Amino acid sequence: MRARLPARALWRNAATSRPRPCTRHGAGHPPDGRAFRLARRPDARDPPGRAAAHLSTASANDGLHHALDRGGDRARRPDRGPHRAAGSCPRDTDGRHPSAAHRGRRDRTSALPGIARPVLASAARADHRVSVREAQAGAALAVRRGRVRRLRLGDWAVRLGSIAFVLLVWEFVAPRFNPLIIRSPSAIFRAFFELVGTGELQDALGQSLRELFAGLAIAIVVGVVLGIASGRWRFVYNALDPWVSALYSVPSVALVPLIAVAFRSLGDPPRIATVALFAVFPILINTQQAVRNLDRSLLEVARAFNTSERRLWSDLIIPSAVPFILAGVRLGIGRGLIGMIVAEFFVGLVGMGYLIVEYENVFRIDRMFVPVIIVAAMGIILMGFVQWLEVRVAPWLRREQ
Repeated sequence: MRARLPARALWRNAATSRPRPCTRHGAGHPPDGRAFRLARRPDARDPPGRAAAHLSTASANDGLHHALDRGGDRARRPDRGPHRAAGSCPRDTDGRHPSAAHRGRRDRTSALPGIARPVLASAARADHRVSVREAQAGAALAVRRGRVRRLRLGDWAVRLGSIAFVLLVWEFVAPRFNPLIIRSPSAIFRAFFELVGTGELQDALGQSLRELFAGLAIAIVVGVVLGIASGRWRFVYNALDPWVSALYSVPSVALVPLIAVAFRSLGDPPRIATVALFAVFPILINTQQAVRNLDRSLLEVARAFNTSERRLWSDLIIPSAVPFILAGVRLGIGRGLIGMIVAEFFVGLVGMGYLIVEYENVFRIDRMFVPVIIVAAMGIILMGFVQWLEVRVAPWLRREQ
């Protein structure tokens, strides 16, 4: 137990008038030969022997009258260690005892992981206060982002390494075969610049892209609308299911001549219709299954809150079906590219299909491979774009993965 403290001792550190026993100016050195005493605080000294006299008369403290005898007959400070001057502020001394408020703060700061300290430093530079918990959360987020970044870099390294490995093996193996069957990547690379120089490649690519994008747009609109309708209403599902099963089972190549006869022309419409026919079924089936397999518990909760049909569509059905729709679009892109080449083979020789047939007939295998590789690159780019769009539209899928 301690005696009563003077009023000055109740205002932070009495000798410094602020937290921590440090002042701006420390005590100067005394003149030579003159006695001096170190700076002290106005705390009450411990009385010798027992508790302070003013505590002995309080009935509430009767149970404390057997305080431990610390020994000695002089009044002195409770701790026996030497007291430093208030202005010395020895930051590299282990024996210093900071105040309780700053002791907790120092302990928590030292307990932070090393990655949390840049968060605190950036907040200090921006003159913004950040709690320890916020700093730890920011550090955890930084660790998670770094891990995701490393995983993505690893994924791209594996993909690029796979492509480089195949091209390298192809380059060394191709000279061992007949040049009328296969050519090396270096020869195909030279043929690419030859076609670019003549302008043939640009014209054929523009024609094929026009057909592909128009056909995919039709397939997406028709597939999503019919898929949602057949998944939502039983009557529409029963009416469309036999036709979807039949047309999806029949090889689409067998229907290309019928499409050409139906349009009675060799222009773009039959080729666009062929691309749409190839691409529509994966989109339709995926959308249909997404709506039919909607989480019933979510649907019951929405109905329990008297959700209108419009809000049910906009807030529940469409968002739940978006990942499946985009997965169907990815499948539709691959089938649409196949339909584009097939249509250019059978319904007027134009575009990339024309280049493949033309240079195959004259045994320019190096030039024939150029449109084939470009079509494959188109598939990689378009599917990558759909994956990027999927992350933006349905970000929860990335978190689940």
